[in-house]
Amino acid sequence: MSTGRNIWGIAALLVGVLACEAPPTMRVDRSTVATGGDVVVTFDQALTGRATNQYWVALQPTSAAPSDTTGRIVLERTDRGVHLRTTAPGDFEVRLHGNYPKEEHHLLARVPVKVDGWPVKTGSEPKVGVEECLDKWLAEQKLDAYGSPQGTAYAGGTPTFDETSGVAQSRWDYVVAKHPGLRRTCDPSTGPAR
Repeated sequence: MSTGRNIWGIAALLVGVLACEAPPTMRVDRSTVATGGDVVVTFDQALTGRATNQYWVALQPTSAAPSDTTGRIVLERTDRGVHLRTTAPGDFEVRLHGNYPKEEHHLLARVPVKVDGWPVKTGSEPKVGVEECLDKWLAEQKLDAYGSPQGTAYAGGTPTFDETSGVAQSRWDYVVAKHPGLRRTCDPSTGPAR
């Protein structure tokens, strides 16, 4: 009888261990970047997030709270890296979060980055970035990261990757195809973002 319980206990432990997903390891190409330049972030392997465990990354001041979502860029399945533009000097961190959209923020890793120089005027300071605008609009509509009702499950972990053809599309293109009016709200080429 106790042997049967031990076997079930071991089986449950193995299922728990196999279900755990190790977060990706990230690194930056340079620890010091000039203002206006990009922080180039690479991952040790292509991302494999599921619909309930997407990753997002942001370049944030070291003084920002871990729960800060400013500048969030939701990463796509199969991404191997991302470029984060700098606009102000100071001490920053590249922060990798997981478990999105189930959790707004779940800090997995930080990499310090020093940004040197003077602030850069881009001409779009008052405007919200396209990704930020997209995330804000989806949150206001109470939709998930892909414009579907919260809790929607996706085959393969994301609807932006067609496993049969191997073709991926950007999250922006996918969401705008479902919600065409979003383009007027967030696309800088069609007017000012709100």
